[in-house]
Amino acid sequence: MLKVNEVALIAAAAVANHEPFAMIRLGDGEARVLAWPDAISRGELDRRLSRWFGRKDFTDSQITEMRNELEVAIKQVDVVGMPERDDYMKWRRQLWDSVDTDGKVLCSCDVHAALWDQGLLRPIIEQASTITLLTCRDVENRFTSRFDIEPEMCIIPPQAFSKMPTDHYPKRYGEVCRQIDKTAQGLWLVGAGVLGKIYCARIQQAGAVALDMGSIFDGWAGLKTRSYLHKKRYQL
Repeated sequence: MLKVNEVALIAAAAVANHEPFAMIRLGDGEARVLAWPDAISRGELDRRLSRWFGRKDFTDSQITEMRNELEVAIKQVDVVGMPERDDYMKWRRQLWDSVDTDGKVLCSCDVHAALWDQGLLRPIIEQASTITLLTCRDVENRFTSRFDIEPEMCIIPPQAFSKMPTDHYPKRYGEVCRQIDKTAQGLWLVGAGVLGKIYCARIQQAGAVALDMGSIFDGWAGLKTRSYLHKKRYQL
């Protein structure tokens, strides 16, 4: 597995040389989608879909399309973050049975937190001619103040913890994919759950650099959605 500093060096070089590159991370959410339909019940998957999108009225074909596009993304990207093989969470362990890692360049699924915590993200950002933040969080002003760079924003609906339905999938998802295909350049920092992995692959395919930063966006926004985000150093 690559160490976090090695991931940072590769990403910075790709940005500096205007070469396509994508790093994604996989966890229990992705494992559940990849398990459809053979290794997970629709009821269990629906509970996760409700958490993400505030609804579960997706057709089987829509879920299958999401899974297929996630599988394509995993095969396509340059670096895949994986949990430990003996992770205590069932679905994280399941990933090792669901994902073909032969020939893939791997790193820890916690690479996003390490990039920020160890100060390795700034050199990557400083290499970029343009930066786009693909997120549901309102962090534009904080990001500009911290890095003295004004990013482009690609806003998606937030996760539906309130159980209010969102239009992220498939409506906004399709719009974001079209935007990426037409305009992607420079560096994209992505925080968009399962769909974020697919976005990262499309950004790479369009010739830009994508880093799956996930819940780091929550920390930047001052939200404590993960235990490690209670530390102030994760805020912008």
